[in-house]
Amino acid sequence: MSMSIDRLKGAVEAMDGLSRENFSNIETLANLAMLRLEQGAATQDLWNDIQNTLTMIRGIAQDTMNSINCEAEDVGCTPLSKGWLFAAWYTPEKSGVATKARETQQ
Repeated sequence: MSMSIDRLKGAVEAMDGLSRENFSNIETLANLAMLRLEQGAATQDLWNDIQNTLTMIRGIAQDTMNSINCEAEDVGCTPLSKGWLFAAWYTPEKSGVATKARETQQ
């Protein structure tokens, strides 16, 4: 496979930009969630806010993973391993974590 340096450089720059932007968004959401947790008593509104924030973080992480994977595929790299496959199908709902969290709230 012949790949130009410019094409590889473009892919790396795109992945760098995607990761910087999206990890910054995740950091901001995590900071907001921490501030929300520090505000006081655990109410249903608090749990709803935290759940919504975690849902947004998960969505950003999934979008970032997919976008970076597309960039890698465009230059002939497809890093599939057991870890990637686990991350692709794993959700808290499948593990029972979300159910246990809801049970402890009640």
